[in-house]
Amino acid sequence: TDHRNMEIRRLLQVYPKGSTYTKDEWLKVLNDLKNERDFCFKNELGYSLGWFALEWTYMNYSIEEMHKFLESISKGQTWEEAIQSIMKMDEQTYLGKIAQYLADDF
Repeated sequence: TDHRNMEIRRLLQVYPKGSTYTKDEWLKVLNDLKNERDFCFKNELGYSLGWFALEWTYMNYSIEEMHKFLESISKGQTWEEAIQSIMKMDEQTYLGKIAQYLADDF
């Protein structure tokens, strides 16, 4: 709980109005970060947003499915291909689910 709360605080330092963001606003953030990798790294958003993306994913997929997901990437699939083949959705649908989780949880 302490670490999770720290990640929420870290995220809200970068996005002070994040607690009021809608699903669409969080989805825009997630999509924008694909093009703003330096911003993402400088603000450690990979840790904070990654925490919540991983949290949602583990709540909705088994450990075996997560293993297959990571294994497929290590064997050469792209992120998008792994989402499609293991999670049976496209990347935008996946990001939309993470965005909704962020909107609901904050």
